Amino acid sequence: MLEADYVISIPKLKRHAAAAVTISLKNMMEAILDEEGAFHVKGLHGFIADLNAVLRPDLAVVDATEVMTVTGPRHGKVVPGNAIIAGTDPVAIDLVAAKYLFQLEEADDPGKR
Repeated sequence: MLEADYVISIPKLKRHAAAAVTISLKNMMEAILDEEGAFHVKGLHGFIADLNAVLRPDLAVVDATEVMTVTGPRHGKVVPGNAIIAGTDPVAIDLVAAKYLFQLEEADDPGKR
């Protein structure tokens, strides 16, 4: 990937128990083999930031057509999102996508209205 002309991150929008959300920046972890899950145990947030300083996607395309809310990545609640969020600044894209996810969660929870 370091020799690629163009890197595209294409995550599904979802909650994550350790990182709060999984969007384009966390999706870049798939570029690094971590069979034992060490990144999740040894400072996940710092690892994500460091990785994206070296291997930042040129384009982020977030699939928010169906969104996993509440928790994740395995036991969340899937709700319709009906959106695709894309751009060239993965930090800005992740901010917009996270805000969208939180709005979907609030709309899906009658107690939060």
